[in-house]
Amino acid sequence: MNRNGQCDIEIEAKLGDETAKDKLTIRTDTHATPVAKPTCPKTAKVNTIVQLDGSRSEDHRGFRRGYTWQWKQTAGPKAQLASNELPDPIFFPTEPGTYTFELVFSSPIRSSKPATCTVVVTP
Repeated sequence: MNRNGQCDIEIEAKLGDETAKDKLTIRTDTHATPVAKPTCPKTAKVNTIVQLDGSRSEDHRGFRRGYTWQWKQTAGPKAQLASNELPDPIFFPTEPGTYTFELVFSSPIRSSKPATCTVVVTP
């Protein structure tokens, strides 16, 4: 499959002295936009590890090589993600509040629309 989403297959069939050849071209939709699907625990306690999950994000073309996850916090008390480029980063909330995170999932060609998830942290 080339970068434009096209694959050419040549077919040759022989029967006795006769040979038939044909060419088949398969095209995929290279303009399909990936979809970010973040999930967070609904609730968590202060001073516990909280794990976000973007592993269910998808690209309708089915390819998984070269994809990236980009997380950022958009609301709530300040939290530091252990890594904002993993599908499943963790953070350690030190105060109660409602923490909101945004995920953008990208293929080598396109990026998803941002999607969010929220964790309510209690004492």
